[in-house]
Amino acid sequence: MPLALPLRRDALRLVAASWAARLSFVLAMPAAAHSVDVDHWIEVSNLLAAGINPYGATTYLNWPPVWMQLAYVIGRATTVLDVPFLRVLQVFLIGVESVLMVFVLRLVRDLAPDVDAFKVVLFGLALNPVAILLVCQHGNFDVLLVLWVVLFLSALLRFHRTGDTGDWLMACLSLGLGVLTKAVPFVLAPLLAHRWRSLTPRMCGLEAALLLGPVVLGLSVIYALAPEGVTANVLAYRSIGGWFGVSGLLRLAHASGLAGLHGAPFNLVLLSTMLLAGRAVIRRADMAARDVVLIALLLMAMIPALGPGYGPSTGTGSFP
Repeated sequence: MPLALPLRRDALRLVAASWAARLSFVLAMPAAAHSVDVDHWIEVSNLLAAGINPYGATTYLNWPPVWMQLAYVIGRATTVLDVPFLRVLQVFLIGVESVLMVFVLRLVRDLAPDVDAFKVVLFGLALNPVAILLVCQHGNFDVLLVLWVVLFLSALLRFHRTGDTGDWLMACLSLGLGVLTKAVPFVLAPLLAHRWRSLTPRMCGLEAALLLGPVVLGLSVIYALAPEGVTANVLAYRSIGGWFGVSGLLRLAHASGLAGLHGAPFNLVLLSTMLLAGRAVIRRADMAARDVVLIALLLMAMIPALGPGYGPSTGTGSFP
């Protein structure tokens, strides 16, 4: 869908501000001032270039194969262009973030026409120091995950407005690609239950294929090549306890030993919340766009807020 002229103008201004801020940070940042994750991505790229499966040789990849494939492409671009891996990585992530800003701008305008969407995205994302650090210094690829989630919400909201099954299938595909990137967006699957009764069995089958097909196919390939590594590092991965979430609160309370009891109750709460969300969207014949987004935010926020948490000082899954 083409962008309207005012939206196109604001999108260009946002992208320009974003690149200016990030390039300024990159130029001022010492070459060695990057996260250990960047070193991991470099090692993954080198292993792939040597014909070695990083799922079997390392514990760095805790997700389906999308990021491994992108690390390979970034590594190849590094060789062809003769520039550091970090620079290609930064350009790729900033580029993805630029696309994300355009869709976030459109989404904010659709949800809150009375709000200055340009300023919201400018200060909330384009000039946000945390966003700059995550992309430029940490090399965090969650920006790609967020892009899939925003595309999912945008398509789902269009389906709510028009009833066009093409939009609904696009929402299924976007969520499926998000799950292929990281498993986390699967918690949003209950939102697809809205109006599902109006769809034919064939459409429901296509939904399942678009939602689960990419991740099943991707995982099956890497599992066949390194079953033990994929089982231990992907299928059984539950983050690393540390400073954030419930594990962080237990650490502050000097009760880190209780963290081992947290897994089962959290899984039960998360599953129950997903089922309640699915029941709510099924029973409501019509849902406001803001309600859809709020439910999505609640489901996504539960994972870092109530989940195992993650601590950058821990590398083995134990508490410091």
